Amino acid sequence: MKNLDPLTIERQHAADLLASLTDRQTEVMEHAAAHLPNKEIARKLGLSPSTIEQRFQYVKAKLETSDRASTIREYVRLRAICGQTTYGFSHLDPKSELDQFQPQDAIQDNRPAPPDLAADDYSSLDFPPSRLEVLDGKYGPWWRLLVIFTIAFAVSATALVVTAISVTIGDIL
Repeated sequence: MKNLDPLTIERQHAADLLASLTDRQTEVMEHAAAHLPNKEIARKLGLSPSTIEQRFQYVKAKLETSDRASTIREYVRLRAICGQTTYGFSHLDPKSELDQFQPQDAIQDNRPAPPDLAADDYSSLDFPPSRLEVLDGKYGPWWRLLVIFTIAFAVSATALVVTAISVTIGDIL
């Protein structure tokens, strides 16, 4: 048995992990790697957001990650190890100058991927979700109706107050 170098072992491990993903899971991850929220991915693929979330959870389990951002980072890292690209840059000439680019020449960017604010898992965020995100939850349609009626009431009350003030001013003058 040959002694394989660590890079070959890492490539094989990355290839095995990527091969364990189904075509549909890979499709979801490609869209997620482009920083699309689950709702947008669902619209593009003609599926429900819960189906997208379910596929994402399967990928998260296969890649053994803890949250959405780390799952996306790991997926992109595995693709890079295998020499595959995300974002559809496969049209590049294989003998181009990009092949001469060495990874050690790259600027290290250790910033985390931006979190997907439309996802229901807010555990990875350092700040609480905004109040408007309640409109995307389980009771979203009811909350939207409440907001619409509240705004309509506020506009009507403001119109009545302005009318009363203008009538009072008209009586004084």
